[in-house]
Amino acid sequence: MTAPTTDAARALLGAALLSGVPQVLDLLQDGDLADERLRVVAGVIRGMGASGIPVDAVTVLAHARGTGTVTRPAAVQGLAVLLAELIGECPNPASARWYAAAVLEDALRRRTAEAGERLTQAAEVESLESLLKLVDREYRAVRELADRRTAAGEDRLRLRAVGA
Repeated sequence: MTAPTTDAARALLGAALLSGVPQVLDLLQDGDLADERLRVVAGVIRGMGASGIPVDAVTVLAHARGTGTVTRPAAVQGLAVLLAELIGECPNPASARWYAAAVLEDALRRRTAEAGERLTQAAEVESLESLLKLVDREYRAVRELADRRTAAGEDRLRLRAVGA
């Protein structure tokens, strides 16, 4: 058996697979996940949830193959292994909303660092007008992510209050 993960993104996707509740991913966007492979899994799970298709490792793999998300034998095998790892590593599926908040916090920190790099580079070469527009865009992007993280935390606290 695989040891539980301390990676919130892997734990969250494992929770979605184990619980069959894809709505735990509702607050996330693909860019919130740093790992491209996890983005693919999250996208498949969200698409299945939106279509009312039950979510578990077998249906996710079948759906990914059926829709052409993975086609080559090596990619299919890699996805199968990843799905098994995600399930085996999930510490507690009931903690999915806590994992979502942690994923968004990680994404917020990563996005803020990226914004800082872009602003630093632009400060050296862009016109002041262009730089200020970039500052506004970066601020809005970071603020939107922070708002989603706050919403995830509020959702988590509501669940705690009702004992879920």
